[in-house]
Amino acid sequence: MPSIFWGTAYFAWDFLVQNIPFTSAVIVQGILNGAYTQMWYLYVLVGLYLITPIFRIFIRHADEGMLRYFIFVWIIGVAILP
Repeated sequence: MPSIFWGTAYFAWDFLVQNIPFTSAVIVQGILNGAYTQMWYLYVLVGLYLITPIFRIFIRHADEGMLRYFIFVWIIGVAILP
């Protein structure tokens, strides 16, 4: 819901303030290109909401060795690879 509001707000800004023409081609291109870079956090939030139940089940049923392996892979993936 917030992305619909802010997407509409950014479209209105483009059309009214930056004088981008209000055509169907511009609207379709804006929708297909995705959200503006300021809204990157929405995709992260959706991903976290989707993966949290899976992590809860994994943490509850994993032994200590599996948790250490998971933390090691997580550190490699987050800190070293990027």
